[in-house]
Amino acid sequence: MKRYAVLTGDLVESRKLSPDGKEAAQFALKRIAQAFARVHPGAVVGNLDIFRGDSWQLCLEESERVLEAALFIRSGLKAESALLGEKLDARIGLAVGEVEGLKDSKISESSGPAFELSGSALDEIADAKVRMLLKIQNQSGPLARLSDAIVRLVDLHATRWSVSEAIAIHGALSGLTQEETSRLPQAALADGSAPTQQAIAAALARTRWKTYLLPAIESFAAALREKEKC
Repeated sequence: MKRYAVLTGDLVESRKLSPDGKEAAQFALKRIAQAFARVHPGAVVGNLDIFRGDSWQLCLEESERVLEAALFIRSGLKAESALLGEKLDARIGLAVGEVEGLKDSKISESSGPAFELSGSALDEIADAKVRMLLKIQNQSGPLARLSDAIVRLVDLHATRWSVSEAIAIHGALSGLTQEETSRLPQAALADGSAPTQQAIAAALARTRWKTYLLPAIESFAAALREKEKC
C-alpha cells in the first residue's frame, strides 16, 4: 500500500497571540502550505486543514519531503513574525505510513497509521522538549534511530533561527535567489528598504545552510526514498 507523509502541528504559545494575531497566523499557515505546493507540484494532497483553533494537518503524497515541508512551514511562520509583530513558530509531529479513507477535501477527517502516528508524535513533543518528532510506520533499527537523530538535530537549528535567518532559509527552500529573497515583504528593513544580498548570504551562512542543513534535508529524503523501494 502507498505510504504518505502527514504533518500534525500547532502554534507555539498560541495563547499569547492576540485574536488578530492568531487569525493572521492561521491565514499565514494556509498561504505557506499553498506556496510549498507551488514549489513542489503534486507533493501536497488537498490543502492544509486547520481545526480546534490553532491545530492543523497537512498530507504529502511525496513522503520523502516530510522534513523539508516541516522546515518550510516553520521558516515561513518565523518570517511572518516580521510582518505581524507576533512571535510565530510551530510544533510538528511528522509521520510516514499508510493512509485509509483519505479525504483531500478535509485532511483532518482522514485516517490510517500515518495520521495516528503524526498525532502521537505531536502529543509526545512537550515531554521530549523539542518542536519536531518523527514516527515511521513499521520502521525500527538503525535507520529509524538515524532518521530520528536527523530530525532532532535539524529541529535544534530551526528553533534557534532568528527572524532574518528564517527569511533567508525560507527563500532558499522556495528556490529563490538571494536577490529575490531580499525583496520579500518579510525581509524589509525598518526604513522599508530591502536588505542587501550580502545580508541574506550572511544569514544563510550563520545557519550553515550549505554545509549542514541542506545536506541533512537531502540525505533524509534519499534515505526515505530508498526505504520505500524495499
